[in-house]
Amino acid sequence: MMEYFPEKQPLWLRKAFWIPVILLGLIGGFAAKPLYRYVKNRRAEAMAVTVERELQAQRWQEAFSQAQAAYQLAPNNPLVIRAVARLYTKRQTTQGIALWEALIDQGAATLADRRELMQLAMDKGQFEIAEKQIQPVLSLSKEDPGDLKRISEFYLRRGMVTNALDFCLRATAKRPDDPPLKLLLGRLQLLSPVESERKKGRTTLEELSRQRDRSSLEALIYLSGLPDSSRPELAFIAGRLIAHPLAELPNHLFAYALKIRIDPELKDQQISALFARYPKPRLEEKVAIGRWLNQLGAFERSLEFNPLVTALTDRDLTLISLDALGALKRWSEVRKVVANKDFVFEPWIRELFLARIAQETGETAELELYWRKVQLDVP
Repeated sequence: MMEYFPEKQPLWLRKAFWIPVILLGLIGGFAAKPLYRYVKNRRAEAMAVTVERELQAQRWQEAFSQAQAAYQLAPNNPLVIRAVARLYTKRQTTQGIALWEALIDQGAATLADRRELMQLAMDKGQFEIAEKQIQPVLSLSKEDPGDLKRISEFYLRRGMVTNALDFCLRATAKRPDDPPLKLLLGRLQLLSPVESERKKGRTTLEELSRQRDRSSLEALIYLSGLPDSSRPELAFIAGRLIAHPLAELPNHLFAYALKIRIDPELKDQQISALFARYPKPRLEEKVAIGRWLNQLGAFERSLEFNPLVTALTDRDLTLISLDALGALKRWSEVRKVVANKDFVFEPWIRELFLARIAQETGETAELELYWRKVQLDVP
């Protein structure tokens, strides 16, 4: 059996024994760093995918934590930059702009990335940055109607109506039946300095308003704000707003107020129609309708809609009823409400109401007393 005694081997053989060991060590040393970098990048990319998933679910805190960790691991990885940029874009913060620009500088930006940068820059008023993306986006998308619409909106925000109208017309030529595009086109035509274009704009919006979608409702709201509408045009707008399937209480209140403005003699009739439309209103609807009635000066109808018995259970409804009673000079009833032990306001507000009653009824001594109490009690 052969025994191994290194000291007995020739010197050249002993040196040769260590050469493979040294080479392996050197190779391992050089390979370790790229391998570590590779692992870091893969881990960061997995986190970036998680960020996208959390954004879809609108779990902002979880998305931020993952994005922060991914960016610390691989700040130059395009997938990571994109995920973090999208997070900031979703949250409408300007940090996203620099990240999208970094992606462009790397040559890794997609058409979707440029679209997001352009929209975020527009939303944040950084129009020079947004403008730089117009030509690349148009070139990459081959003038997609959605991009033409976005560019039209860009020029509208800059107050460049002629440019905005040009791009909108190019978009509608490609997608003539698109309601949001028609809405934008009508608005731009109405802003034109050319009278024939303005007439086209009204026609465009009136045709759109006959539909039953969100854009048609917005068209009606826009038409309602035009200063030169005739009575028949206002009646058409009010009727369409009331009948629109997507209209909500603010739209209905506006429409009924418009009808009353057109024909004040039908005021009670229009109010009754509103009551019939909302036979069992929710609390927030009661408050909105009560305030609307007081603004119309329909104080008796306000008290009919919000009887004191039920109004006193809510602060807003109580104020609405007290405003109506005060407008009708029914100060004894106001005093009765304020003096009630279940009055829902702080003591100093009670004293404030009592001071107002004393002022209106000429009770000078009581007025000074209540004012002193207000000054003492006010927090």
